[in-house]
Amino acid sequence: VHEPVARINVSPSSVYLGEVTKGHGSDLRNITLTNLGDLDIRVQPVLPNGANSIFQNLKFGSSSCTSWSAIGNWTSARIQRAENNQSPTRYNFCVKLDLTDYEGEIRNDGNLTSNLILWVMPS
Repeated sequence: VHEPVARINVSPSSVYLGEVTKGHGSDLRNITLTNLGDLDIRVQPVLPNGANSIFQNLKFGSSSCTSWSAIGNWTSARIQRAENNQSPTRYNFCVKLDLTDYEGEIRNDGNLTSNLILWVMPS
């Protein structure tokens, strides 16, 4: 018996947002999710426990890099499965670090990194 599988590919696998200072935003980066499984899925980005609070200012936008939402408010991406041996379905979106209204401290000489968890769930 075949059990349906939820599986994605993320490209690129890492993103460099550049040098970002208070009052400014980072460069925009495009990310592509590809549904390699055999289920319709939704994908939700979350920060891991212990991530530097500055990353709460990550914003996600549509493929045209408009209509931005903060990481905790972004509606999950919905990606259909490929039908009848068609090419896998892709979902494109943009990400940026927006410090235009950030008032906290930037520590670690400003060299900050974080992982981003992508929860993949059946849709």
